[in-house]
Amino acid sequence: GLWLASKLKTVPNQLTSILHSNRAFANMKLQQWTDVELDCTRALALNSFNVKAKYRRAVARYELGKLQDAYRDLAQFIQEASEATCHVDAVELMCKLCQELPESFFRLNSNRCMRRDRGTFVC
Repeated sequence: GLWLASKLKTVPNQLTSILHSNRAFANMKLQQWTDVELDCTRALALNSFNVKAKYRRAVARYELGKLQDAYRDLAQFIQEASEATCHVDAVELMCKLCQELPESFFRLNSNRCMRRDRGTFVC
């Protein structure tokens, strides 16, 4: 896994990113949210298009109480993910974030709450 990938210089960044994302998934099952966030951040540093890592980091940040960071990750995930990848859990987490974040967050940062409407996200 990751140990071997760190020792070999020929392992592509995309594969190492997937390995970090997979370990993050295992840590999600153990509710090791700090480890999930760290692995996903590493995965995204290697491959910024790893949407699973982006979603998993959003979940970890939500669980860690980093609501604004969770919102930003989740908003990017929703924009980048395909219809098949963007699942109900992501929409539910977005709804929670929109309810829990203060209104000032949306005014000051020009962010908007998103909701699912017939396959697209609207403000």
